[in-house]
Amino acid sequence: HLKGLASAIGAPVITSDATGTRLTSAGRTLLPTATTILALARRAEREVSIARGSEGGINPLANASDPLRIGVIPSVGASVMPALLRDLQSMDAHITVSEAETDRLVAQLASMDLDIVIMLGGESVRSMLPPGSLYRPLRRERLLLLVPAGHPLAGKAKVSLRDVSDEQWVLSPSEIDPLDQLLRDEAAKVGVAVSGSVFSDDYAVIQSYVAAGLGLALVPESLVATHRTDLSTAELESEGFVREIGLAIGPHAPRQLVEPFIERLLHTEKDSPL
Repeated sequence: HLKGLASAIGAPVITSDATGTRLTSAGRTLLPTATTILALARRAEREVSIARGSEGGINPLANASDPLRIGVIPSVGASVMPALLRDLQSMDAHITVSEAETDRLVAQLASMDLDIVIMLGGESVRSMLPPGSLYRPLRRERLLLLVPAGHPLAGKAKVSLRDVSDEQWVLSPSEIDPLDQLLRDEAAKVGVAVSGSVFSDDYAVIQSYVAAGLGLALVPESLVATHRTDLSTAELESEGFVREIGLAIGPHAPRQLVEPFIERLLHTEKDSPL
């Protein structure tokens, strides 16, 4: 098969020697397209199977031979998925749902282990999606500066990052977290460096770290615990401090399942904002 592929494209795709087998430059160039071809072949198989089982108007989500595989970030899992899953269960939908941070979800979409992911959006994340993926923004939300109660900036409006240039931050352990990258990009614009003191992706833990005075944090407005008296917020000056929640669809995802899922997601999202 590899010889036939080399003959078809006019160049070998692998090279072998005593140290092992590696892709050639032609093989590395071909790899993204080959991955997309495999994804489309897998989608074609699933779509034919779904179409055969859905004759007579049977709900495709309920009759799929393979489940539609959904990945979500934890904050969406907590806010939207309970109502959405209850709705889908009433339809006998055949789906699986797993939670992970955005970087892991993108990797699972690229490896075809997930069909759809609901994740943090933004340009940096969209550029990481596998070839052939479709991306749809779902919602944008303001980000607030979270500080301990009694902090000099508590309750202030239009705080500049220059005002917190000497502060430590609670950051994500991921090196490619979109919100941390946004913070660093905005800080660089005003000549401020961002340094992490402790690290977590769990917003409950993050808020406890901030309350203990271990660092400041950038937190989505909807996730701020309003009942806590040991925390306060401040509004940041830049209009760029927003998070985007987006939906990415892998090129291998079967369209007959994707469309009814998105329809139910958008219906549920109206009542349970992301």
